Amino acid sequence: MKANSPKNVPININELDYDNLVANPSSIYVDEKLERNVLNIMITNDDRQLLGIDYFNEDTFFNIKNRQLFSLIKSEHQKTKNKNVTFNYEDISHFVNREDTIKEYPELSQYYLNVVLSSGLANDNNFLTYADRLLDLQKMRKAEAFILTYSKKLHSEKDLLPEQLTTDFENFFIKNNTNSLNRNNFLTLEEASTEFIEKIIEIKNNTNIVEDSILSGFRGIDNYVNGFKPGQLIILAARPGIGKTALALNIARNISLNSSLERKRNVIFISLEMPTSELVARISSTETMVDLKKIQNPKYMQEVELSTLQKAKVEYLDNMNIYIDDAATSKINDIVWKIKHLYKNLKGELDFIVIDYLQLISAPDASGNRQNEIATISRTLKTLALELKVPIMALSQLSRNVESRDDNRPQLHDLRESGAIEQDADIVIFLSRPKMKKDANKNNENDNSQNVIKTNLTVAKNRNGQPGIANLYYFGNYVKFQDPEPEN
Repeated sequence: MKANSPKNVPININELDYDNLVANPSSIYVDEKLERNVLNIMITNDDRQLLGIDYFNEDTFFNIKNRQLFSLIKSEHQKTKNKNVTFNYEDISHFVNREDTIKEYPELSQYYLNVVLSSGLANDNNFLTYADRLLDLQKMRKAEAFILTYSKKLHSEKDLLPEQLTTDFENFFIKNNTNSLNRNNFLTLEEASTEFIEKIIEIKNNTNIVEDSILSGFRGIDNYVNGFKPGQLIILAARPGIGKTALALNIARNISLNSSLERKRNVIFISLEMPTSELVARISSTETMVDLKKIQNPKYMQEVELSTLQKAKVEYLDNMNIYIDDAATSKINDIVWKIKHLYKNLKGELDFIVIDYLQLISAPDASGNRQNEIATISRTLKTLALELKVPIMALSQLSRNVESRDDNRPQLHDLRESGAIEQDADIVIFLSRPKMKKDANKNNENDNSQNVIKTNLTVAKNRNGQPGIANLYYFGNYVKFQDPEPEN
């Protein structure tokens, strides 16, 4: 037999039409009641509806009526082109009764929508548990369908080799994990920057220390903390406009590129304040020294600057294993769930987590008391860091009291709702700027980004070492922090 005979070539998963493998009609990996409970919660809870739209696809639901109901909700959501839009029962009822819906989703009816809504026992707080189970069932049905399909090849082609069998199954399970929804809203920096560079081109051309320690890459931090350790909760705090997001991004960049491991370090960056595109713009400016204003307004960019951006994307951004999430959800339980799922998908190879920022997170059952809520959030993050053995950096705001001092130096009690944060944190780092003369400050208000600004860095709490003070220089137009030149 010829060496290039199709029988000696491993099955191409795409030729098997992996994405459309037909589920076994008699599959035991089904829970229709669970499917209804999930849909019930999605109809009655806006936050859960957005999560469901992000986490699931129509194959997540086995029952044809459940599948069509989910498909309708997701389809209508996509039509709005606004990821934060949700639909209540009345909206969905209207969709169900439209003439075009009746044609496209013939199994769906007002009666069945009411059946789902009256399933009644679904508990919002169990949604993430339900989602986990539903995704596991979907994955098992995919595996079952693949094995049944592949068995036909085993029964018909006696020239199959063991190596081919191993390769085909490995390819399937790799693809099955890749196609799973464990990554949720996360985009790798490579994925995000690809879209980002394409958008810039379109706009421009449109003429109309210790092995388990992780160094931050800044001497002012590393000399005191000797690297971030597994299980630590690090608080990076500043008043608005001082550069806490910029420094956190710089640290994430340094960690992802400067690895002492054989593999690249993996970093999560969860942004509750900035969209992914803005974060990519900032990282791009830092990496290329192309003015951030030009990146944000590509029409003013020179060809050489665009070329620099494109080169940096390939040489640097694509090599940063930074997973970015800017989803609308701000509930602490949802954030923890996302992190755990990505951690699982990375097979535990997660090295650093940044959350921007703490005061934008909400917690359940806080009884309207913000201090209790922050205490719950802080304790949850510390527990998560210990559980995953990964350092977590949470950004935080400072109270206005800082500005009333002559030196503008923050103190631990300046942390917003500070008691629990101060207690749970292993390391607390403050950023501040010396007070400027009135006239100088006035001149800088309109063009702050064009100056190299001296920034005070204070390690105010260091559970495993000494506190200390250092300086950094902030290059605002490149969103870049830099250590001072070392003294001779």
